[in-house]
Parts: sequence; C-alpha cells; structure tokens
Amino acid sequence: MDKKGKLSMNFSKNDNNFRPLKMLHGHFGYRLWQPYFWAMFKAKRSINKFVVKAGYGGAVLNTYNGKKFKNRYKHYLTDEKTFKYLRGVLKICKEKGVRVWIYDELGYPSGAAFGKVVEKYPETECYGIICNPHPLKKGESISLDLPHGHEKLKAVLFDDGVLSRDITDLANQNLITYTAESDGTLYYIATKTLYEGVHPTRKFSPHCRYIDVMDKNAVSKFLEMTFENYVKYLGEFFGNTIEAVFTDEPSVMNQYFSELPYNAYQINPTDDSIPLYKFVAWSRNFEAEFKARKGYDITPDIPKLFESNGDSPSKVKQDYYEVCKELYKEAYFDQYAEFCEKHGLKLSGHLLGEELLEEQIINELDFFDVLKPMHYPGIDLLTCQPQNVVNQPLLLKTVSSAAALEGKAVVMSETGFHSDNKAAITKEKTLCSLLIQYANGINTITSYMNKGTNAKSKRYCYERLAKAGQLLKDGKFYSELLVYYPVKSGYTFNTPSEMGHNERDYDTTFEKICKGFKTDLLDLEKYKISYTIFNSSYMSAATLQNNEICVGKCLPFKAVYIPYCFIEAEGIEQDILRLAKLGAKIFVNEGAVLTPALKELQNLRFVKSTQQISDMLYTDFSQNIIFEKGAENIVYCNKISNDKSTFMFVNSSAELVELVVKIHETKAPIGYDVISETKFTPNTEKIGDYQKILLSIPPYEARFLIF
Repeated sequence: MDKKGKLSMNFSKNDNNFRPLKMLHGHFGYRLWQPYFWAMFKAKRSINKFVVKAGYGGAVLNTYNGKKFKNRYKHYLTDEKTFKYLRGVLKICKEKGVRVWIYDELGYPSGAAFGKVVEKYPETECYGIICNPHPLKKGESISLDLPHGHEKLKAVLFDDGVLSRDITDLANQNLITYTAESDGTLYYIATKTLYEGVHPTRKFSPHCRYIDVMDKNAVSKFLEMTFENYVKYLGEFFGNTIEAVFTDEPSVMNQYFSELPYNAYQINPTDDSIPLYKFVAWSRNFEAEFKARKGYDITPDIPKLFESNGDSPSKVKQDYYEVCKELYKEAYFDQYAEFCEKHGLKLSGHLLGEELLEEQIINELDFFDVLKPMHYPGIDLLTCQPQNVVNQPLLLKTVSSAAALEGKAVVMSETGFHSDNKAAITKEKTLCSLLIQYANGINTITSYMNKGTNAKSKRYCYERLAKAGQLLKDGKFYSELLVYYPVKSGYTFNTPSEMGHNERDYDTTFEKICKGFKTDLLDLEKYKISYTIFNSSYMSAATLQNNEICVGKCLPFKAVYIPYCFIEAEGIEQDILRLAKLGAKIFVNEGAVLTPALKELQNLRFVKSTQQISDMLYTDFSQNIIFEKGAENIVYCNKISNDKSTFMFVNSSAELVELVVKIHETKAPIGYDVISETKFTPNTEKIGDYQKILLSIPPYEARFLIF
C-alpha cells in the first residue's frame, strides 16, 4: 500500500477492457460536406475529449453517418466518402488503443439493412399467417375473400367438433363460398407479410420492412448486403481494431407492439387500413421444415395455434415453437456467428424483451438456445436507478446465466438513462447500478449514459468500475441453486392476440407460469440464495459429483429448483428421475404438474415458494455465506478461482447499511473500498470455520472482501 493508502494490487494501467464503450451514432460530429483533413482533426479531438478523457475504454460506431434519414437511405452502404472517413477514425482509435465495436446496420431491429434487403429481395420479408374462425349453423352459408393487405389464401378448414375437413379445393383463388352441412366452425387461413403493427413500425428508429429471421437465405442476404463494403473498406481492421459486431433486437416478430407517442420517419410507409388480425410467425418453407423435424403435417392443426387450450398442454403449440426456435437459431445466430468468426470478429448485441419471461418466449423463444452461438451475449438496460435495476432479476440473470454455463468471459449490457428522471441520477447512483450489474455476471457496458453526466462524473464512475472489473476478472461465479427455465410450458399455453404487447391479455396458465417465475427470482434475491438459471438442454447433461450437481462450465451446485410448470411439456421427467436416483437435492414448486412417475417419487422436496428453500437448502451442506444483519438492500456475488475467493457487496439503498456476515473461510480477508479506492482491514471474528465480519457500507457504495 502506498502513502495514499492505495491498494497494493496488480491493477492494470491498460484497463480499457474493463471500461464502458461509448455508444455513438454521429461519428464525432462528422458531416459529409467536410474536407477529409478537417474531419480527421475533429475526430481526433473528439476521441480525446469524449472517449479517452471521459473515462471510456472504447466506442460502438455506426458504419454510416448522415444528417437526414432520407440522405442516409440514399447513401447507406454505398458511400465511399463515408467509409474513407471511418477508416481514418479507426486509425486514430488504433493509435490510441481505443476498443471499437461496430453496429451491424443503421437502426434496429437488426436484419433489415435499413429496408434495403426486402427492397432488393421481396421474398425475404418476414411472414405470418392468420386463422380467422367463423362459427356456422347447419345450412348457413358464408362467402369470404382475402382480407385487405394480406397475400393469399393458404387453407380453409371446417371443424364440426368431431372431424376437421380441408375444404380448400372449394375456393376460387382467394374466395371461398360454403354452406355448412352441420354445426361447426370454418377457419379461413391466409398468409401475410408482417409489417403493420409489429416491431419494425412500433419503434423509435426509422420504419422499414424486415426480413424473415427463420429463413437462412434471408439472413444470408442481410449479411451479404451489410458486410460487402464493410469487408471491402474496413476488413484490415477486423480482429484488431474492430473487435465485435453489435446486433440489435432481432426477433421472430411473433406479436403486435403497442403504438408509441412518437412519429418516426417511414422509409416504407404503413397502410393503416390493413386489419390487424391475430397471427403467428411463419416462414415460406415452414410446413416442409415442420414435417421434416416433427414428422407430421401441421396444416390441419393450425387453428389450435390460435385457440386457448385452458389448463391442458397443447402438443402442436409446443412443436410449433420448438421448430421456430430451431429455424431462428440456425438461420440467424449460427450463420451470423460463423460469419463473424470467418472475419476475426465477435458477435455481440442483445435480443428483444429480456425483462419478462412472456416477452422472452414470444419474441425470442428460448434465450439459452439462441444465445449459444453469440460470443458476447448481452442485455438492454434502460435505467441507472439502483432499485429499478435490482427489481429486474430475469433481465440480469438470464443472459449472464447462459454465458456462465458456456464459460463465456464477456457479458454485455447496453445501459442508459432512457426510463429515468435524469436529474435524479447522480454519479453515485450510476456507479451503484453498474456494480449491481457486475454482481449479476455482466462485465462489459456499452453506454448511452451521455446526458446528465459530465466528463468528470464519467471518469469517477468508470475508473472505479474498471477496478471492480479487474477484481472480478478471475474465476467463476459461485451459485448455490440451479433454477429451471420453464419456456416449454410457456410455449404450450401461449395464444396470439390482436392487441399490442402492452395491452394484450394472456391465457391464465401462461400468465401463471411467467408471473410465478418472476416471483421466484425476486424471492431468491430477497433471501440471498445465489442462483443460476438453466434450460432443458443443460438438464439432460447434468451429473452428480460429491452430492453436488455439475452443469455446463459452472462450479457445482447444491440443488435444483423446478418452478411452476408442466413436467411433461418440459420433457425433463427422465432427467429428474435420474438425478433423484443419484441423490441430487431437487426442490419442486408444489403447484408444478408432475407426471405419474414423479408423483410416486419419494425424495422430491415440495415448496410453496422459494422462501422455504432458504430453510431447507443447508441441511446437507454448509453455507458459504450467512447474512446475519443488514442484508435487505445488499446485492452480492462470490467469484472463486484457484487461489482466491472474492466477494463484492453493493448497497443499493440511500441508507447506511451495517452488514454482518459469516463467511466459510479461515483465512483473514483483505478489504477494498471501491469508492475511495483504498485497502482496509475488516473487523473480523473467527467462529469455527467461519469469519464473522462487520462492514459499514454507505449509500450506493460497495465493498470487496478477498480471501
């Protein structure tokens, strides 16, 4: 420790890997009319002022800059002057050691290439089907034609409650006229391109037509069109100066979105006269892919995708979503990751709707499976208010868990003040919110924290964040509990809606699955049970060693928790039986719907809520940490490496916390104060194999203990 009390640790002076990257869309103020030498002078000055001196470690850059959207569209992907300028910016960044990521396109969701893919290749546009029911009495006639704005008739079915008949042959092109021979329901099934009402027209960036992300050819065309000139003009910087590509909110477009109080620029105008019927995402080759993967024709069962199935699982719904997930992963993420690897780049970015399980299921299907190909998986966090961050455990833990299971070293968060009252966000709150993310396994910030914080405040936050990042660099996060991710149960109870995502109603069982999962995670946070979320693919590979459960590339776990779900739908009956036979500790929500074999299993431990787990978890194991006092507003983590165990405790509240913990360590700890950046000797008392420690943590501050 030096004369100023600084911690005598090997903090790297070259710590850009632990500092945020500044999110930029304007290329440091460059305009196309500026002479090159003047633009480079301004760029160098701006990089010094707004990146280096502000405490950032790098920047995320758009590959194009124009003053007006209509000009951007005209020159997007083709303007040589823009690429010449960007090459100059990259040379400056390389000289100064500034990390660079690039956006994969202009605007979001990624995949449209600012509308140019669908403009050139109309067959790549995202696609869906409607299934409008028309109840008929015996002898009643009906005549139906294609709704305005839809593509073509796909099928007509008549279901009398006993038999569903395909009567498509009776149609004259798109027109069907039919007289019912018995009471029943006629289903008019038609295709449509997905534009009006879905995410590409309910967002803040320019509206443009979107590709079918379940179609390999469509994604291939997107990559080809966007990266053709990136490779040509910027390829020499790939893998050295340009580290990663940022893909932004791709999704399968499986629901309508609510209108925004904002009129964005429309590259492709919308037709508000098109009726917004219930729909499901499809693909032009979906039937063939479905039959090849599931072994049956889905067409006769299409109406089941649109109807509520009460409290009984629907196999066709589950099969539909599983095929969608496979196509989406293969077309977008597998293909994109392979493309990045070919060019020496990492694939990063974030998906759509990470905050809620219902949004994860509808928009992205299964985060754990689709994120596997991503090198730097990420999230989107729109607040720096510490308590707001704490209250979103699913947002923080899903992606970081997926990364931990795969042993991925980088987990990104696109962080900003978008939903905050900026005047109320201080530098202390900002740093606290970032440390809370770090405690949850996120370690790379791409920052929209631009307004309301000056360069001095940024440096205050980012210099301390860089130190925290280095202290948490080594080892793996320790979690006590594996929490099962019940998306397959969600598949089988999801029903489309004609309403926007903020107004729609959900089937009761679907809502119960999703809300129950969120409540479980909030309770685990409240009772300080450390956990990692995992899905069925990891469940099938789980093993037992020394009575602990080994999954993926994580440290062993003490137990598994199965939330409210339908075990048959999840397909994990045999895995539970196998693990239980080996002696694994398995907690099950008492409302979970078991299979007959599991009902007879004697050693499952049923709980009403995850609160009960805290009372039952340690009967067979010692606790790594016991919170005796002051834990209510504390967020913590524990990373374990070969030679040390590191704890971080973050006070998320506006009050001083007197924290008392007992940690299962015999070695005396080193304390580190993140705010003052000083070492301290903790107040400890040895109690058997534990160290009892008192930590006084002021509002929004954090303390480290290193054993």
